[in-house]
Amino acid sequence: VGARIIASSSAPMQEDEDALRQRAIQRISDEPFSPGWSTDGTNRKNPFNVLGVSSGLELKAIRKEYLSLSKLLHPDKTSEPGAAEAQKEISTAFEMLKQKYEGEQQPAVAAAATAAGAAAASP
Repeated sequence: VGARIIASSSAPMQEDEDALRQRAIQRISDEPFSPGWSTDGTNRKNPFNVLGVSSGLELKAIRKEYLSLSKLLHPDKTSEPGAAEAQKEISTAFEMLKQKYEGEQQPAVAAAATAAGAAAASP
């Protein structure tokens, strides 16, 4: 009896996961290429839209969404048509945003270090 309850209670979760996966694949495949995100001459999709996040989020929140999508779309988890391509798209999108966010932090870190050094040097 216990096994039946577990099996029947996991079926709705599986359906929800399948529906989430299908919506994510559809959203990612429907996202148009955006010339503004081309860094090396190749067409890229808007990475915020690919990951389904807003541009105001911190990298930590973006990483969390990326990891949940990655788990959902991973080839070991599904053979859903389009999942492998969607997995590649989210990986590319996350790497683009990671580089963008880390690039923005470098000048701020350098400025803070310079200010700290100047404060320590003044008598």
